Amino acid sequence: MEITRERWEAAQEAECLDHLGNLKNNPEYSSGEYITAQYLGINYEEDFKDKFVIEVGAGPQGALLLTKGNFKRAIVVEPLIDKFPSYIRENYENMGIEVVTEMYEDVSYDDVDETWFFNVLQHVISPEKQLQIGKETSKVVRVFEPINYPPNLCHPHVLTKELFTGVFGEGFGTTYYGNSRPDFHTADCYYGTWVAEW
Repeated sequence: MEITRERWEAAQEAECLDHLGNLKNNPEYSSGEYITAQYLGINYEEDFKDKFVIEVGAGPQGALLLTKGNFKRAIVVEPLIDKFPSYIRENYENMGIEVVTEMYEDVSYDDVDETWFFNVLQHVISPEKQLQIGKETSKVVRVFEPINYPPNLCHPHVLTKELFTGVFGEGFGTTYYGNSRPDFHTADCYYGTWVAEW
């Protein structure tokens, strides 16, 4: 379940155009992170004040912005950041969030409390590898990702429940059914929180 660097770059370009279109129509657009928080049972502003959190593929309006800076350390891994308007990077940095433009597979950090994968894994070179890295380097991994969604230029991968249970164990995760919440995912999704036993 891995694509070539060339296929990834083509998907990134298409995804960038999609984000830029959304930003043009609504500079404050978000992907439903508050609803995601409800499903994961978290409070962005209260739950991470002593935590080092990495958000993978945060896009222009990542969930870490909703913490209002209430964290110990925070990083967004976003290869497209410098293709967005400059205020996007500034929004993150003004909140004390570090911005990393490398692919998640190419970065390494110690003592990570949480890693978040919210609507990103269809866009990466290897979803399984990214989940494995999160599991190996973090105390907690939070996931909310579309499943069984047909591939297209922006989305090279079809994610399945089995991808997540294969990495995190048979008991991991719950299915969200598309269109069951207004103004949220129209696709079925899989979500859950994995906690390390160390």
